[in-house]
Amino acid sequence: MDFISWWQELVAVVSQPLINQGYIAVPDTPGLGVELNEKVVKEHLRYPGYFEQSTKWDESINPRGAGGPWPHFNVDGVWVNERTSDY
Repeated sequence: MDFISWWQELVAVVSQPLINQGYIAVPDTPGLGVELNEKVVKEHLRYPGYFEQSTKWDESINPRGAGGPWPHFNVDGVWVNERTSDY
């Protein structure tokens, strides 16, 4: 993983390197055994903001009455692929 020099620094792990000969050491402690290295993450953000509050998800992205033009089940349980307004 040398293509991004700081990649393995994104998490604090039990042993370095994070990936050694294709394997990741699994710790005996609960959880995944990794802790996000916030300092490194903040240094390499693509867009500004680090877990900032957002109102983006306060409203539905599928407003009432707007079944999408994507494959989905309608209110009758029928698989459809067109916009419906019978919700």
